[in-house]
Amino acid sequence: MTRSQITEGSPTVEDAVKAVVQDELQRGNGWLPVEIVKVNTDAGVVRSVDAEPLIRAVINGESVALPRALDVPIAWQAANGGASAITFPLAAGDTGRIQPAGGDISAWMASGAKRTDDIEQGTLDLSDSIFKPDVRPFVELLQANAFSTTDIVLSGPVQVGDSTATDFVALASKVLSELQAIKAAIETPHTHAGVTPGVGISGNGSIVGYTPSSVAAEKLRSK
Repeated sequence: MTRSQITEGSPTVEDAVKAVVQDELQRGNGWLPVEIVKVNTDAGVVRSVDAEPLIRAVINGESVALPRALDVPIAWQAANGGASAITFPLAAGDTGRIQPAGGDISAWMASGAKRTDDIEQGTLDLSDSIFKPDVRPFVELLQANAFSTTDIVLSGPVQVGDSTATDFVALASKVLSELQAIKAAIETPHTHAGVTPGVGISGNGSIVGYTPSSVAAEKLRSK
């Protein structure tokens, strides 16, 4: 992650204006609604987003457009060294918010080293923000079937375990294996102790392969 998410690649002549805008916003200690303009990946893994602020700042009575935030890390819910996480697809056009951090997080984000120095003594600096894919405008609310008055709803396709999973929920795999075991047991030929399977019974109740005439002929031969 680079040091400046806000000013990287911007013309130098705008730096002073952006510094004023940033100072003004930091006084409010708040987050900004943004739209993703690019999803950044590293070796196929989502790394960060470039985000465009969706509101303008008013400085000395004048409306000023806010600069684009670059390479903003995503605040996924994760634990267990990253082995346990909740993620979902992100794409350009999705909305969310950027939240300023309480200090300069660039060194820690770049190396993961513990107790890294606050290089620029940044506090609530927009260049040290995280992205949360959550807030939406009223005109673009979630679909009605994404909610229930009584239950938690997971809407959209869900893969449990990893991205190659095919079961909707973990229980489905267990149920499927149990059903397959029962099916296999039913279809496996078996015998009962001391009883040899016969040729079966025909639909009219007679023993298959035997007729009244064949039985009479057998009796004559036995005499």
